[in-house]
Amino acid sequence: MYLAQIPHAMCEPFIDTLSEPQDSSGRCHFGSGQSCCTFGELLQGVLPNGQDFLVTLPVQRYVSAKFYLEEEEAAGLQVSPPHKTKALALAHALLSRYQLPLHGVLEIASDIPESKGLASSSADLVAAARAIIDHYQVCISNEELARMLCQIEPTDAVMFPHCVAFHQNIGHLIAELGPLPKMVIVAHDEGGSVDTVAHKKMLPGIGIAEREQYQDLLSRIQRAVKHGDCREIGQVTTMSAILNQRFRPNKHLSLFIDLCDQHGGLGVTVAHSGTYIGILLDAGDIKLTEKRTAIENALKANDLAPETFSTSGASHEPV
Repeated sequence: MYLAQIPHAMCEPFIDTLSEPQDSSGRCHFGSGQSCCTFGELLQGVLPNGQDFLVTLPVQRYVSAKFYLEEEEAAGLQVSPPHKTKALALAHALLSRYQLPLHGVLEIASDIPESKGLASSSADLVAAARAIIDHYQVCISNEELARMLCQIEPTDAVMFPHCVAFHQNIGHLIAELGPLPKMVIVAHDEGGSVDTVAHKKMLPGIGIAEREQYQDLLSRIQRAVKHGDCREIGQVTTMSAILNQRFRPNKHLSLFIDLCDQHGGLGVTVAHSGTYIGILLDAGDIKLTEKRTAIENALKANDLAPETFSTSGASHEPV
């Protein structure tokens, strides 16, 4: 079925599994929206001014949402599946902002595992917002939407079409880094789940020397993305993964670094407050298939289950 084009979307078509509400004439009448997720973050830490920040790593897994009105206004706002209460809260806030009726049905379909550090919750909220925006044909900037999301929870900045540096707790855009080079991530889910908000409350302090190191890494990755320097991107992500061991240890970080070095990967990347870890590969590498297969086989030999992700919002993709 047809999905309306979403402004600033950084996604490819998502296989739609939602019902098609119809009006009395039998025509479909709903707003639709999509959002991709992220594979954790390229970089996450604290700047010298004490502000938390992250640099996004958008990948091609998606949430799709629909919003439509029922004949009975008394039903109020509803969400399906019913546990998507954050998306429901965002729908209420967005409708209230534009003084629109506080009723309708929000349906969400996702292929993003939850509580794994892949921005599933932020993607739910962005897709829901885009569905409502599409239905009512209202306008809201990505920056305004980010601030709205932060009223509900810290956001992973998936409303922006490319890689960005972002203050996730207040919804402030630090910098648009631009489209990422096309990369593949050979990944593994180490298992379990992480409550991002609870995790943040337990983090130890970060001293000024480490904050200055994060500032340097941020400057490096801004230049690397601008120039499409995959190797430098990988070096920064590896350093961020190593620094993150003090806050959210990855059981297999040493193994992934070794495999990355052995098979010519770009670097190791992690979900800093999640359960995924992966090896970055250049999608334009003529030995991509050979490297990917070798890494996958090595992970299987260590009783680990490999998965593959691809970056989204690359320079040759429509946005």
